[in-house]
Amino acid sequence: MKAKLYNKIPQSLIKKIPKGKTVVFRLSNIKEDYDNPGQFLIPLNKNLPPTDEIYNPESDEFLPIAYITGVSANGEAKFGQILFQKVNGGCVMLNSNNPDHQKMYQYMSLSNYNNSNPNRSESFHAWFELVDNKQEAQQSRAERKIILKALRAADELEFVQVKSIASSLGHRLDKSEEELRDLVEDFAEYEPETFLNLVEQQTNEIEADIREAIDLQILKHSKSSAKFVWVDTKEEVFTYKKKIGVKPYTEFADYLLTENKEVYDAIKKRLQAERDNP
Repeated sequence: MKAKLYNKIPQSLIKKIPKGKTVVFRLSNIKEDYDNPGQFLIPLNKNLPPTDEIYNPESDEFLPIAYITGVSANGEAKFGQILFQKVNGGCVMLNSNNPDHQKMYQYMSLSNYNNSNPNRSESFHAWFELVDNKQEAQQSRAERKIILKALRAADELEFVQVKSIASSLGHRLDKSEEELRDLVEDFAEYEPETFLNLVEQQTNEIEADIREAIDLQILKHSKSSAKFVWVDTKEEVFTYKKKIGVKPYTEFADYLLTENKEVYDAIKKRLQAERDNP
């Protein structure tokens, strides 16, 4: 086909790699190879067709586009090859200083197979995308923060909590404390969100017990003095700082969970006695 029939692109659709920049397109949905830890399932070669058709909103018509690397003597287009290869991690890296790379970038940006193209036709199955390094860095940092939060929470667990979580994960409890902590911390590192949810569930259960103890007048919450006290002895159990956004019941539950298991055991015994003798 004649080269002149392709790439009659309006200025609004012109795409260029910014000067001095490198961009990367990557195969979508690259998955881990579970049979080979640390490796990924990537096709040996995956070729992007060198021709496509895009919609021009300015003229309300479809335009043929192509990745053309040359023109023959009779004006026929010489199409280039765009390969995503396993040896390159399923990526195509393009540099602004390379004219061929600029042509490739223009074509790949408008391709209907590009999942990052907001104007792509939904009738095509998209299978590659532009790598957003800034967005990926932000996501990576966010994921790392969750992992660190989970590991800190795991390190602060009382042994009774460790056993509770280990049991919920299906581990036998006839192991040493160090072995069980290692199992729980390992889970926290690789499944941080699930782990934090398990810890939160424990806190919620304790908070529910606190509220029931107050309803049954075993405990009293004094908002004016920011304290929880035993009703019968008036003895102080927990004091929190009065400040905007404070959640007294949650703070009390966290305290019982991490610092004073004995008091929580005493509350549960009193609750059980009330339940047995309503």
